Amino acid sequence: EEELRKTQEELEDRVEERTVGLIRVNGKMASEIEEKIKAEKALTEAHRETERLLAAISSIFIGVDKNGIITRWNEAASRTFGVEGQDIVGQRFEDSGIKWDWNEFNTKFPKYQPERKEFSLENMQYEKPDGETGFLGLTLSHVTGDTATENRSAGFILLGSDITERKLYQDQLRLADTVYRNTIEGIIITDADGTIRSVNPAFTSITGYTEDEARGKKAIDILKSDKSPKEFYKNIWISLEKNGYWDGEVWNRRKNGEVYPQMLSIVGIEDDDGKNRQFLTVMRDITEIKKAEEELNKQGERLLQSEKLAAIGELASGVAHELNQPLNHINLTCQLLIKMLGADMLQKDSIFDEIMIIVDNVQRAVEVISAMRDFARKETGKMEAIDVRKAIDTSIKMFGAQLKTHNITLNVASPATPVMALGSFNKLSQVIVNMITNARDALNTVKDDRSKFIDISVLQENGKAYIRVKDNGGGMPAKGLKDIFTPFYTTKEAGAGTGLGLSISYQIITGFGGSIEVESTKEDEGTTMLITLNDNNENQNG
Repeated sequence: EEELRKTQEELEDRVEERTVGLIRVNGKMASEIEEKIKAEKALTEAHRETERLLAAISSIFIGVDKNGIITRWNEAASRTFGVEGQDIVGQRFEDSGIKWDWNEFNTKFPKYQPERKEFSLENMQYEKPDGETGFLGLTLSHVTGDTATENRSAGFILLGSDITERKLYQDQLRLADTVYRNTIEGIIITDADGTIRSVNPAFTSITGYTEDEARGKKAIDILKSDKSPKEFYKNIWISLEKNGYWDGEVWNRRKNGEVYPQMLSIVGIEDDDGKNRQFLTVMRDITEIKKAEEELNKQGERLLQSEKLAAIGELASGVAHELNQPLNHINLTCQLLIKMLGADMLQKDSIFDEIMIIVDNVQRAVEVISAMRDFARKETGKMEAIDVRKAIDTSIKMFGAQLKTHNITLNVASPATPVMALGSFNKLSQVIVNMITNARDALNTVKDDRSKFIDISVLQENGKAYIRVKDNGGGMPAKGLKDIFTPFYTTKEAGAGTGLGLSISYQIITGFGGSIEVESTKEDEGTTMLITLNDNNENQNG
């Protein structure tokens, strides 16, 4: 196109030169014609310059005459609406193929009001050539007649630009400001040195400081409490410098002096050089959450204790049997000593033997009572190294006789040396009691004449302690396995269980950092539960 334009210009210049040469022979007439040709040439050049300018500008430029016919349509209009100028000039403006709400356009841009020459419209929605929705900023300028008496529109010029990205950016800013002003979390924006530059209304609600009171002050100076040592804040700055963020719990102080717990998240806002230019802090008052957690923990402890006492009540008959046997021995021995005393048959050796029988049986009763007292005792929650074998033995002391009355044999296999793991002695004993109780109940549902048994085995290897509790009862239904650790879920008959035993056992073992699972279960072949605990030494090293 450029080469054709140059060729056309050269031809025009040559024709002009020859024409002027011929005309000059006519004197004055030739001079007038020459001036006219120069004027026309200047006009032509001005027209070309205008066309080039319209093609080069990035704004939409559309000219429409008084009859609604398009006279100008630049490259920006073609790019925006997907319609080429050579295809649209000379057509009616309403038929241009622009996909927007024409009713809105005609309402906002009256065509025949030359007394008001310019109209503007922001956010004119339209459909882009690719089908996406866009927005335009438009200005319509009326062109009036050439004479002063003519007061009708001779057409209009429509200028515009695509403002889709700008509108999206403005919408994002508006949304961000709405969130900033209305979120329940307090927000602080500080300089790199921690000087407050802006806070939101929630910050004022939480701390009591207004924006005017906080602005210009160091956040740490007005918020920190004595419950958080200097080293704590030092570590926050180290994390911010190293990672660009920090989050965690902190105890802060309100304007009225009240100390309260907060959840803080601090993130650095980097400049072009990657340095933290500002910091954004989001804070949430977690006072109520802490109270709820404390109450939940208390309820959990009460639930744990009630389940433990329920288990003790269930074991009462077995413990009574365990105590009854040594008490009977003591009673018989005392009666024998009374008879010997009455018959004057007391001898030193015989007295010593009988007293040792009393001592042995008293010791046996003391162990049972001690085991029951330890089991019922409320936990401190402290984790420590415990002997797994001893916890199992404590549980069995309260179960041995009771299982016999159910015709259940209890077998225990464990190493000769202590098996140490991290946990709580009493809580582990409670878990073992729950396992044995569930196995016993499963065996009680068996109606055939099989020999009933519960096997407990203990193994320690690879830094772990493993406890398996196996029975040969009816097994667990496969469809209920995913729910067995859910509170109040039970496969027992109504009234036969609370559905809390396995749930509490799960909480206890996972609280130790271990795991509890159904290792295997088969219908009419029983169930094996596997408890895995961490070796204490491994946890200390870790």
